[in-house]
Parts: sequence; C-alpha cells; structure tokens
Amino acid sequence: MASLMALLGSENSLPAKYLLAFTNLKHGDNEAGEDVLNSIPSQFMLGQGQLAAHQQITDYYALLSASQYDSLCILQADSSVVNSVWDIMDAEIGLSSVFARNILLAMDETSYTEPVILPDLYKSTEALEAYHKLLETVPPKYIMVKPNPAKDYIVLEYMLEQEGNILIEISNMNGNKMYGHKALSRRDEITIDTRSWQPGIYIVTLIQDDKLIESSKFTLID
Repeated sequence: MASLMALLGSENSLPAKYLLAFTNLKHGDNEAGEDVLNSIPSQFMLGQGQLAAHQQITDYYALLSASQYDSLCILQADSSVVNSVWDIMDAEIGLSSVFARNILLAMDETSYTEPVILPDLYKSTEALEAYHKLLETVPPKYIMVKPNPAKDYIVLEYMLEQEGNILIEISNMNGNKMYGHKALSRRDEITIDTRSWQPGIYIVTLIQDDKLIESSKFTLID
C-alpha cells in the first residue's frame, strides 16, 4: 500500500492523481483523497473542458465519501443522492458520467443499450495516422539519472526552460526522503554518493516554484 501510494504521488499525470485520490478513499482516508483532488487545478494547466470534468469527478468523489461517513452503501442512498447521481450522468462530462450511469444501472434506476457504431474507414485512417504521430512525439525530459541501474553513485542532471526556485528530492519506495537539494540555476549536474543506501527502487522528483515538473525512477543494486 505505502509503495503504491508513493509511486502514484510521484507520478506527474492527471490519471495518476485521480487514481491516488480514489485509492485513498478506498482505504478510508477520505480527507487525503480530497486534498489530492483540490490540489489538481494548481498543479496542472486545465482547459475549460478539463475543469468541468474535474468538477464532476470531485462531486462524484464527494458522494462516495459522504456515503462512507454515513455508513450507508451508495446503492442504498436516498432520493437526494440519487438525484445528484443523475445530475452527474446527465452532464455527460468525462468518466464521472460513466461511473454515475453504472451506479444508476446497479440501482435499477435506468437502463442502457450499448450503441452500435458502424466503422468509418476515412475517420479510422485519420485516427490511425494521429495515433502514429503521437507515438513518434517524444515528451521533453527535464531530469535524467545515470547510470541506471546504479551501485555506488548516481549522476543527476536536470535542465529546465527557465530559472526559478528549484528543489530536487530523492525518496525510497516507502516514502522516506533520502536526499534534498535546492538550486536556482535552470540546469546543473550533481553527483550523489549512494553507498550507504539500501538496494531498491528510488524516486527522483524535480520541483520548480512549488510545482512538480517531473519524476523519474532509478534502481540501486548490490
């Protein structure tokens, strides 16, 4: 559990943050999950559609969280909760509408017939071309660790687009911080002695101006 939470917490992506929030909810830490959801708008540049989807997911989370606090199953909810689930489904925004529809189906509050979609060869070709272009697009790397796997030391190199308050941290899979370094320069190369560290997987996080820029993993061996 701890290693999964540490891994999700270090992953700088929207799906990972949403998964972290609902994993906290699943294990009874409702407030921690709520904190994760509330921090998303400040960590990511969300477009108008993404903000609307985020609000729907937050509302859906609140419904599940309230059901847990009331010691009631969401499937045995009262009419006000059912109406809220209907509102989320009817909004048809993001995955939250799908989750809401599944709950209503389980409650026998609605029915659903899977649509039959006939293939459009032209659109399929366009989608395939877009998919291949996406595969060819390499996202920028802001932080690199070498060698990987490593033994006695690592060389940590980072390069950012602009200067700022930079923080580099290394944690083990239990979430314990092993190393911290503050800098102002937008690029640098740091050699770190790891001879006293235990073999295993470690997570490097690069933070600039209190925002997570990127995370990377490396392995220490005997």
